[in-house]
Amino acid sequence: GSNLLAPSAITGIATELDAFSALGVEGVTVDVSFPLLLPTTPGSAGYLSFYEQVAELVQAHHMVLSVEENPIFAGTPLTSLSISYAGLTIETYASEQQAQAQLIIDNLHPKYLSLLDETDTFSDVLGIELNTPAAAVQVVNDELSGLNRDGTLVGAGTGTWTTPSVDQALVTQTAIDYLSVHVYPLGTLQVS
Repeated sequence: GSNLLAPSAITGIATELDAFSALGVEGVTVDVSFPLLLPTTPGSAGYLSFYEQVAELVQAHHMVLSVEENPIFAGTPLTSLSISYAGLTIETYASEQQAQAQLIIDNLHPKYLSLLDETDTFSDVLGIELNTPAAAVQVVNDELSGLNRDGTLVGAGTGTWTTPSVDQALVTQTAIDYLSVHVYPLGTLQVS
């Protein structure tokens, strides 16, 4: 949210990237939440500037930049931003998401850009049904239509808890470059 616009935010990112670099980390994934970069979002220019600085820092650390374009979890403790998804349809979401994806590609130049990662979570947050093979394919194809990838590899997918039929449809019925799958361990981790 708006905490990203504080001067200390970019300093914290630089410190974190220094630590990652010292550990030998070769790439980072950054969440650029929808619709932060769209001109209809208050402060969008500031958010774009922040993420441009992050991308420059990642490049300066010789790391690969991967971006996930996930929706803001509006109305939750995770953000103070007041974003309304009322009236959003698959078509309007795809159009707006594509516009933000193009801003990400044009300004941040990531190696990877994931448009859709958890169809069930996106559905819950946005209030539109994306958690079926047909809906996921429709929204991704609409987002890809006319998107100038300019060398950025674009992906989509689900979480491992979602039916594999959504991922299969995305792989066979869209022009994505890779399948993006969120994996969360189930059960207790035993460390000896």
